[in-house]
Amino acid sequence: MSKHIGYAVYSEIESGYLITASPCNYLWDPAAALLYETAAKAWASANRRGPGYAVAVAIVRDESGNLHHVELPIPMKAAPGSWIVRLKDEGIPIGPLYISSLSREGKSRASTEVRDARGFSHEKAVELAATFEGKQGRTVSVEQVQS
Repeated sequence: MSKHIGYAVYSEIESGYLITASPCNYLWDPAAALLYETAAKAWASANRRGPGYAVAVAIVRDESGNLHHVELPIPMKAAPGSWIVRLKDEGIPIGPLYISSLSREGKSRASTEVRDARGFSHEKAVELAATFEGKQGRTVSVEQVQS
């Protein structure tokens, strides 16, 4: 049975684990990795390195005592239990869009990545979805984020 040691940042580009945060230094040995207490802290550190440059991983020790890592899923912006708004427009060939932010003036931004979707209360999500309905070829749905 594998034993969880902690969370770290791994870069495929650097072929190693982050060992110092400032300046960024990487080493191939998972035993030297800078460990974080939570997956959220590891993801925050990975995101500071730049998009696609590094990912958060869990460092585990297997039965033989060897250390290795397991890549962690990319966290969603929306909290579990909240509701997200999904738009599918036949006129846009890039696929579904997800509402990622909403300004105070009511202007919205959208992303192609579901992980960027902002979570809303059910009432707010339904209200927001209603503002996008009515155009031919467009379907709007409200989906609950699973835990």
